[in-house]
Amino acid sequence: MKRATLMVMLATSVMMIARAAQAPPNLSGTWRPQNAMSGQVNPFEFTITQAADSVTIRTPLNNPESVTLKLTGEESRAQIGGGQGGAAATVTSRALWEGSKLVVASAVTGGRGGPGSARQAYSLSGDALTLEMSNSLPDGSMTPVRTVTYVKYTPVPMPAPPTRTVESGFESLFNGKDLTGWKASANPESFKVASGAIVANAVGQPSHLFYDGPAGSHAFQDFDLRLDVLARYRSNGGVYVMTEFQPQGFPGKGFEIQVNNSHSDRIRTGSLYHVVDLSNIPGKDDEWIPMEIKGQGNTIAISLKGQEVVRWTQPADWPGAYDTPGRKIGPGTIAFQSHDAYSMTAYANIRVKLN
Repeated sequence: MKRATLMVMLATSVMMIARAAQAPPNLSGTWRPQNAMSGQVNPFEFTITQAADSVTIRTPLNNPESVTLKLTGEESRAQIGGGQGGAAATVTSRALWEGSKLVVASAVTGGRGGPGSARQAYSLSGDALTLEMSNSLPDGSMTPVRTVTYVKYTPVPMPAPPTRTVESGFESLFNGKDLTGWKASANPESFKVASGAIVANAVGQPSHLFYDGPAGSHAFQDFDLRLDVLARYRSNGGVYVMTEFQPQGFPGKGFEIQVNNSHSDRIRTGSLYHVVDLSNIPGKDDEWIPMEIKGQGNTIAISLKGQEVVRWTQPADWPGAYDTPGRKIGPGTIAFQSHDAYSMTAYANIRVKLN
């Protein structure tokens, strides 16, 4: 009797161990590419929330952005598109475990793009997550599998800006406490002051914050502008010079100096946007980068961390930038860009010397 009881207990233990070994891995967390500065990896971030019988995958800027799937292969449907007279499409998704891989298969019907399908497989290897992706082609075949490795991201607060003394001959344009002397275009709530910095994070459509204070009657042409700029992960922003207040849209006058280290737009920090575009990355995300912009006559010079990266002289027959003919050197104010809802950039220690 004792021997039989022992055998039953051993068998039960073996079964429990086997079931534990077969338990699916927990994929929960926010995941970002191993090479966060590459800028071109898609998706650039996703968050998985895994429960016993379901999984929710949220991918910023995706459509739909969030989807919850049963882990039984049961269909999940979502409507996408259909705005402004467009044709709506239906996305049907299923999720199942194939061994230790979570496989999500999706099919799209309706809409302007016609039918399509996609397959994604998520798996863990140590602390890294591998995502294998393939999509359907017009002939019904699938693209080669694309594999990207992701690492778990733990959110960190934005660092405080460095403390600087206003140099002799310079005037501060920002009091570090509020937006006195500044005027926002659409969606003023896209700008706030935090830790002594102006933080730009668009609410709704892109917005811009223009200097509207007394220094130089906010119309600078010969000047030396110094500030510190910061871009968070996958963020896009910019500093406009020689511009003027515009209530909607991107400013049509003046020049933008790009603030972007890892956004999908490959025009990087320090570029004189669409005039002299740089691909080098002078700093990293969440790093305060000292920036200096000088306007003198028909020349604009840009320095980062004390090193000049752009010096451009406007030709006498300059027609303007190819996308905006109004981009010509002339007196104007400065502005900061709030590019989109996912982008967060910051600006501090803003001071100018007028020549």
